[in-house]
Amino acid sequence: MGGPCWRQVTTYAGLIENLVGMTPDRRPVTYSPSEASWPSPYLAQRQEVAITVFDSLGTNGHQVVSYPGLGVAVRAASDGTVHMLIPFPRWTLFAVSGKQLYVGDSQWPRILAFDLQGQVRSLIRIPAPSRSIHAEDLDLLVGGVSQRLPSSGPGVWRRWREMLADLPLPETAPFFSRLLVDTEGNLWVQGYRMPGEETKSFWVLDSSGKLIASATLPEGLAERGEDPLGGRTLKVGGDWVLGVWTDADGIEYVRLYHLRKATRGAP
Repeated sequence: MGGPCWRQVTTYAGLIENLVGMTPDRRPVTYSPSEASWPSPYLAQRQEVAITVFDSLGTNGHQVVSYPGLGVAVRAASDGTVHMLIPFPRWTLFAVSGKQLYVGDSQWPRILAFDLQGQVRSLIRIPAPSRSIHAEDLDLLVGGVSQRLPSSGPGVWRRWREMLADLPLPETAPFFSRLLVDTEGNLWVQGYRMPGEETKSFWVLDSSGKLIASATLPEGLAERGEDPLGGRTLKVGGDWVLGVWTDADGIEYVRLYHLRKATRGAP
């Protein structure tokens, strides 16, 4: 008896890197940043990001919404322009659930639900607290990164800290850092983790935007989209969580956890 037989249906050339999700009728939904000019030193910019829904072949698409993207500061240098990621950056996050598109700008504690024609269907408020950013938070941020990348040396991080001090830091931290939809259609919103915080917590909302639960991921479980620089894959089902766990030697393992949803509290 032979093994499973796979048949290639469609190849979506150039769409995978910016793929947000797929509609029920197998139409890819993607995001793409716009071109931007950087006219002055240390100018904080957020490039516009467009969400496009393609046809089932991935060739023809129409723009659904456009939102500000990742916050970047630009510095004019003698040998060229330097782009720096602003600490505690604002960025817009997306998730697709059926024929609904969730769009959330992390500088606001709310998420908009659009249909695939770009019409707003609902506004979902997230019970996230507003947290001020202080110089100590920036020190913790630099210290945490330097511990993960010790080979760069203390001089590199000292100069980076000095450069960050000149950047236009936001007054408050982002409200959330990740959107995903589980296999039951519930929206999971990860609360933003300040430097030094270890817990990865989510608010869980049903398709109407009602808060139905909260969940905390197991220690050491990484998830894609934890920050704008990337991460690892995570998928959530009705009673399970699939993610990547890394041991002390840096070896990665795929782990499946049983999920016990909480019914009270929030991240």
